[in-house]
Amino acid sequence: MILNIPSVGKLAKLIKLVPNDNISLMVKNNHLEYKEDGFKFKYHLHDDGILTRPKLSSEKIRSFVYPTEFGVTPEAFSALVKKIAIIRSPKLYVYGEDGNVMWAFEDRTTLLSDSLTIKGGEVDNDFDEFITKTDNLSLITLCGDLMRFRIADFCGNVSIDFGDLSLEYIILSLQK
Repeated sequence: MILNIPSVGKLAKLIKLVPNDNISLMVKNNHLEYKEDGFKFKYHLHDDGILTRPKLSSEKIRSFVYPTEFGVTPEAFSALVKKIAIIRSPKLYVYGEDGNVMWAFEDRTTLLSDSLTIKGGEVDNDFDEFITKTDNLSLITLCGDLMRFRIADFCGNVSIDFGDLSLEYIILSLQK
């Protein structure tokens, strides 16, 4: 069964509100529904054809080799995302330098671009910059205990586990 979920983040937030550990969602015509113990919600799905299928298959994406991997706590990531409003940069450059992950909000293609660079946690190896749109960061749901970032030259993978549910975000680099 294919579900056209408009916002995984919104659905995850609704699921976190459920007072039980085990939940059952009912799939209706155009929505998911939860009703139990005086708590209920209805989450509408998109019709077929509104969301486009990715050009890459999930098998192809899973075959990518990510030479760089590091973890970020949801609190640290949330603090990082809040800094986007300060610089208002459309781009984020992530790279490894001197054994640390560096997060740089700037646009190196625009003259007189403000910038803000923040040293993150440690990383096993220095790596070349991975560039993404800052809009992509706000799409990532903060639900798990640890976010695992894996980076290749052209592709990034952010995975978050909470309970039996695992979310993976695939982000293509703006370079290469």
